[in-house]
Amino acid sequence: MGGTKIIVSTNLPLYRDGYPMTSAMEPNDPGVAVYFVLEGKPMAFACDRFQYVYENIEAIAKTIHALRGIQRWGASDMMERAFTGFKALTDGPSEDWRQVLGFDMFETVTRKMIESHYRELVKQHHPDMGGDREDFERVMRAREAAIDELTYTSEN
Repeated sequence: MGGTKIIVSTNLPLYRDGYPMTSAMEPNDPGVAVYFVLEGKPMAFACDRFQYVYENIEAIAKTIHALRGIQRWGASDMMERAFTGFKALTDGPSEDWRQVLGFDMFETVTRKMIESHYRELVKQHHPDMGGDREDFERVMRAREAAIDELTYTSEN
């Protein structure tokens, strides 16, 4: 489809080379998100409907396959409309992830702590559970920023 800067995000533990640990147990949160840039716009596919990570990856792959079909069959105006729902959650002003996830500014934070706070806040703010969509998106962005910072800090 022409996407660039593709990032697949899961809670699977990874080896240092970025490949998933095949002997690891299935994570508590099997959700998968695929971030990419399409025609200069940040996009994201996310799926947490299924019990296993591989099933959620397969659902995203089938979605991409269906959208590629729309593109091939010449209904390109439908492509743009279809992708309006997949716009990445990275728009808007950046907030400090520590504040959003409920951590003190100088608190030492682990990935396990981030995931614990994240799960509680997602339950609280999920639109399907009566929560506010904007607050839910703030929590999603905060988790991504926290993990990015933690990963960057541990690698350097």
